[in-house]
Amino acid sequence: MTNYTNEPPDGGLFLLREMSVVYRGAAPAPCPRITSSMDVDRFVRNELELHQECVEHFIVILLDAKSRPIGWSTVAKGGVSACPVNLTDAFRLSVRAAASSVIFVHNHPSGDPSPSPEDVALTTRLRKAGDLLGVKVLDHVIVGSSKYFSFLDSGMMGENE
Repeated sequence: MTNYTNEPPDGGLFLLREMSVVYRGAAPAPCPRITSSMDVDRFVRNELELHQECVEHFIVILLDAKSRPIGWSTVAKGGVSACPVNLTDAFRLSVRAAASSVIFVHNHPSGDPSPSPEDVALTTRLRKAGDLLGVKVLDHVIVGSSKYFSFLDSGMMGENE
């Protein structure tokens, strides 16, 4: 018998919906392995340039144990100068897909990839959340008009905190 009420039968578990991961399309640019921030820039730059509107896009790249992309997704879209990112949204797909590690990327519509204090604080929160979830946050890359900024390359990933 199907239960159509809002309460689970016998106080048990009530599942609201089935979860699934669907992969659509190909990666923005061919990249068999991501081993550097330059690879990250090449991987997402075309995708970010496709967006004609001048807003920030926050993307997660999911990687397997050999640093090969197994998927990517836009986590959030913001405004001209900010993109609020919810940690649950940032890690949801990585947990579902059993990613070994992730790289976060966002663009600065101004063209200047220099990190803001909010970007630095977000990177710290993302790394700590990844540690709790068992998902290694390898880098956070900010893409500008002609160059990019890597928290890993700059030594700002906070491994010693």
